Amino acid sequence: MKRLLLSLSLATIGLQPVAAEEAAEPQGLTPQILYRFLLGEIAQQRGQGGAAVELFDLLTEESADPVLGRRAAQLAIANNRFGDALRLTARWYNNSKSPEAAEWLVALALRSPDPERSRIPLQQVLTDAGSRRDALWRYYAEQLPEAGSPTAVYPLTRDLTEPYKTEAGAWWVRANAAAQVNRKDEALDALEQALRLNDNFEDAAVLRAQLRARNELAEASKQLQAYVSSHPKAMRARLMLALSLADLKRGQEALAMLQALRKEAPESAEVAYQLGRQLAGMGQGKAAEGALQDAIRLRYRDTDTVYLLLGRLAAERGDVDAALRAWDEVEGGAFLSAQRQAAELLARKGRLAEARSRVSEAIAQQPAARRDFLSIDAQVLSLAGQHQQAYDVLTEALQGADEESDADLRLQRSFVAEKMNRLDWLEQDLRIILKRQPDNATALNALGYTLTDRTDRHTEALTLISKALEKEPDNPAILDSMGWVKFKLGQLAEATDYLRTAYSKLQEPDVAAHLGEVLWLTGKQAEARALLQDALKKHPDEAVLLDVMKRLQVK
Repeated sequence: MKRLLLSLSLATIGLQPVAAEEAAEPQGLTPQILYRFLLGEIAQQRGQGGAAVELFDLLTEESADPVLGRRAAQLAIANNRFGDALRLTARWYNNSKSPEAAEWLVALALRSPDPERSRIPLQQVLTDAGSRRDALWRYYAEQLPEAGSPTAVYPLTRDLTEPYKTEAGAWWVRANAAAQVNRKDEALDALEQALRLNDNFEDAAVLRAQLRARNELAEASKQLQAYVSSHPKAMRARLMLALSLADLKRGQEALAMLQALRKEAPESAEVAYQLGRQLAGMGQGKAAEGALQDAIRLRYRDTDTVYLLLGRLAAERGDVDAALRAWDEVEGGAFLSAQRQAAELLARKGRLAEARSRVSEAIAQQPAARRDFLSIDAQVLSLAGQHQQAYDVLTEALQGADEESDADLRLQRSFVAEKMNRLDWLEQDLRIILKRQPDNATALNALGYTLTDRTDRHTEALTLISKALEKEPDNPAILDSMGWVKFKLGQLAEATDYLRTAYSKLQEPDVAAHLGEVLWLTGKQAEARALLQDALKKHPDEAVLLDVMKRLQVK
C-alpha cells in the first residue's frame, strides 16, 4: 500500500514532496485556526507526519476552507495514511465540490483494498459532475490500472455506471474495468455500446482492437482498418493499426503508415518512438536512431525504453561509447537491464576491469539490488572465460536468497558449471530447483537438454523435456530440445518436425545447427547447406555453426 500511495501522490495527482513552505495559506480564518495550521506545518517539517495529519483533521472539522481541506488530504497521502487520506479527501470534496478533490477521491477509492467503502462518495461525485462527467469518466479509466483490488473494483464500477447508460464514457469505463479482470466478452460488449452511442469514440475503437488482438490479431486489424477508413483523421486508431500490421509481419505497410503519421503529427512523441522502433526492427538503425532522438526531444513518456533501444543500436554499429552513454541515461526500473547490457558489452570487447567496475558502482548506487548485480558480475566473468570466479560470485549471491532468487541464481550457476564441465554440479543445482519447483519448465528443459547433449541418458532426458513442453508448448527452446533428444533416440522424422517448428520461432545459431545436422543426415543436404550458410552469414563467429559445418564437411 505504501507504494500505491507514493505513486498516487507523486505521479497521478501530481504532488511534490510536502515541505511547509510550499503549502498555500488559508485566507480569512481566525487566529486560533491559523495558529493550529502553522503548528501542523511545523510538525510535518520536523518529520512528525502523524501529528501533522491529526492537527489538520481537527482543523478541517472546524473549517470548510478548501486550502485546509486540500492540505489535510495531501499530508495524509504523503505520510502513507491511506484511510485518513480517503476520509479527508471526501471531507474536502463535500465542503468544496472541487473538481480536483473529485479526482483525488476517485484515485484513492480505486487504489483502496476495499473500494466498496467509497461507493457512496463516488456516487455523489458522479452525480455532481454534470457536464464534467465525460472528463471524470476519462480520469476514472486512467486510474483503473492502479486499482488496489481489480476484482472488487469491477462490480463497483459496473454499479456506478448503471445510471448512465446513455453516456458513451460510462460504457468505456465499464469496459476498462472488465478488461482489468480479463472479462473480455463483457468488455467488448461494453465497447460496442460505447461506439453505438458515439461512433467517433476513438479510444473505444482502439481498446476494442487491443482486446481482440490478444487472440484475434487479424480480425482486430480488419476492424481497425474499417474504423480508420471511416475516420481517416483518427490518429490513435491509425497508430494502433500500424502496430497491428507490424505484429502481423506486414512491416512495410506498418512503416509506411508510421511515416505518414510522423509527417502529419511531427510533435507526437508516441509516433516518433513507434517509428523508431519499427525502423530498428527492420534493420534501419541510422533512421531509427534519428526517430528515437526525436522521441526524447519531444519528451516521450518512457525515456528509459528509448535509451535502452538507442544503446542497443549503437552497440550493433560498433560504437561502444555511444551505447554506454545511452544506457547511462536509464534511471528507472530499467536501470538493472541497462547496466547488464553495458557490462556484457564491455566484457565482450575485452574490457573486463571496466565492466566489473561499472557493476561495483551500480551496487553502491542501489545496494538493495546487490544480488541482481552480483548475477551481472558473474555473467561478465563467464563471458571473459573466468568460470570458476563466476561460479564463486554466484555462490556468494545465493547466501540468504529467497526461493525465487535462489532458483534464478542456481539456474545461472548451472550454466556456468556446464562450461566448467562439472555436470555433477549442474545436475545438483537443477535437481534442487526441481525439488522445490517441480513444474519449473526452464529447469526441466535445462537438465533434459544437458542429459541429451552431454550424456547417454536420453530416455531420462525425454521425460524431463516432455514435462517442460507440457508446461510451455510454444517455447522454441524447449521445442529445440525435444527435436534434439528425438534425434539422439533415432526418431528422425519427429526430430525434423520439432526442429523446423523451433527454427521458425527462434532463428538462433544452436537451433540452426541442430536442424542443419538432422537435415544433412536425412538426405536433405542442399537444404541443410543453404540453412547453415545463411545462419553463418548472420553469425559469422558462432562456434556451434563452425563446428557442425566442419564435422559434416559443409562447404
